[in-house]
Amino acid sequence: MGVSRYRCQVLRTALKPRWLALLVVMLLAATVMAKLGEWQLDRARSHGKSAEQAELARQSSTTVPLTSVLRASETFPKDGVNKKVTTTGHWKGEDQLLVPGRKVDGRTGLWVLTPLITTDGTTVPVVRGWAASADDPAAAAPADDTEVTLVGLVQPGEPPAARDPGQTDGLPKGQIDRVAVAELAGLWPQPMTTGFIVMQSQTPAPASPLTPVPPPAASGQLDWGNLSYAIQWWLFSLIGLLFWYRLVRDDHRGLLRGPDEDDPVDEGPDEGTEDGTTVVPRQADNQQTV
Repeated sequence: MGVSRYRCQVLRTALKPRWLALLVVMLLAATVMAKLGEWQLDRARSHGKSAEQAELARQSSTTVPLTSVLRASETFPKDGVNKKVTTTGHWKGEDQLLVPGRKVDGRTGLWVLTPLITTDGTTVPVVRGWAASADDPAAAAPADDTEVTLVGLVQPGEPPAARDPGQTDGLPKGQIDRVAVAELAGLWPQPMTTGFIVMQSQTPAPASPLTPVPPPAASGQLDWGNLSYAIQWWLFSLIGLLFWYRLVRDDHRGLLRGPDEDDPVDEGPDEGTEDGTTVVPRQADNQQTV
């Protein structure tokens, strides 16, 4: 009976307007954090499927026009990753860049990144392939006057590197550390797509072909980074509700009242605690004991 009476008294405290208002705020915050957790879980799942989708797209003979997936200056679509596309244009070889530190079959080399100017004037970053070194003859810039039609997989631009103001990537001229569209926008003609193409084939074929860049290895597993973020958001929502309960309980026990505040009038029988023991009302600090 003592435990039941204690819970009823805590409930009466929880029904105070200030705690009800705080509960509404906590529930709204918990809902938002739970949704963020679901979003991170969805990203973890999609990351695990992305490599498998890339392999399926590479093997597929079905292609779609690039403009049906991605247009200049448009936000990269969520369902655009690893779409197999085709487009026509001419290379702008003088603006070609190399991206070092990229591996193929366990060997470290460079991506050869060349802008393609499509027939409508849009600049499309294209990873033409992989080279073992910058001196590889296959990595030489292509001629600008030849119209080519290429097929490849669409990828979102890589995030820019985090650097201090004024800090550079320290690479030789003509090299960049990642395919960051935001950085390419200051180097290449506009308008430009917000993603790039990893080329699989080109017509007419180049005289010195590069090593094709394979799609990501398919693991079929969840991305543990996104999964950990999902768990953190769910824990935050739970901690918020537990924090609200702790405040209500402390208010009921009088722990939130200052020394000059009067004790509340007991509205029922002897006030109990959760374990059924009796709580002795505390005396004011300025009261003399006889």
